Amino acid sequence: MEDILTRVLCLTDPRFVCSITITSQMFNRAAGYDLVWNTFLPPNFRQLIEGLPNADHLLTLPRKTLFLYLTENPVCINDRNVAQKILLNRNTGHIAYFYAGTSINVSWFDEVIMDGTHQRESSISTPIRPLWFPRCMDLINPLWLQLNALINPVLLSRNCNYTVRFIFRMLPEFMGQNDAPDQVLCNIRIGGRPVSARLVYFRSNNAVGPGVNEQLPHDDDYWASYVEELEPHGWLEANIGEFYLDNDDRGNVHISIRDMTAANWKGFIQVAGIECIPSD
Repeated sequence: MEDILTRVLCLTDPRFVCSITITSQMFNRAAGYDLVWNTFLPPNFRQLIEGLPNADHLLTLPRKTLFLYLTENPVCINDRNVAQKILLNRNTGHIAYFYAGTSINVSWFDEVIMDGTHQRESSISTPIRPLWFPRCMDLINPLWLQLNALINPVLLSRNCNYTVRFIFRMLPEFMGQNDAPDQVLCNIRIGGRPVSARLVYFRSNNAVGPGVNEQLPHDDDYWASYVEELEPHGWLEANIGEFYLDNDDRGNVHISIRDMTAANWKGFIQVAGIECIPSD
């Protein structure tokens, strides 16, 4: 009976398994078996944690303990010199992913180079989410720019819907337009296949803040949205698209953010990174 129960629990999710532990001793025993929790861990969990200094110790833990550890402790991964973090969702086991702003590829379209450099790294004194890195990228005086991020699909969950968010803020030196939202085109491709296109509008006047309450410009070709403000410290969050990753997807997830406005100095934009959050 207990063997049958264990196999049934493998077909559920972590939240349900944890909820039945108080039902009876038999349920409690079945809910703790490694066989159950192996189904909730990513299939490549050994590969994901192999770079951790305590990886050998983690692999000796009961699988339930390891699962809970990975829901509370983000794993830093340096893949192809790209700084990334992952964290398991406690309810589903799906991977939440963060691509560091310092690793985002920046393409510049400026013909005029201002004094100094166009980008630099700086510190985030108070990261407000556990996936964030303590350093971010400052974009200085761009006219037009394009940001690109390539994500290895082995760092994401299969058969999972993801919402993609661009996290940034405008520094006090910001110099963009004050009379209209800046227009940014966000594209997501998987292995070259387009899966999402979205226009994002945000105001450049810090006194006014993002144009959440403004009339959203209408465009029949794209889904459009404004940014939302995160508290504290002026961070902004732009929902730049969604995608579904299935078992047949083999190519990289390519995220691009391209300025669509006329040439005007954007001033100082600080980029924390790109989040891919399971929406199931």
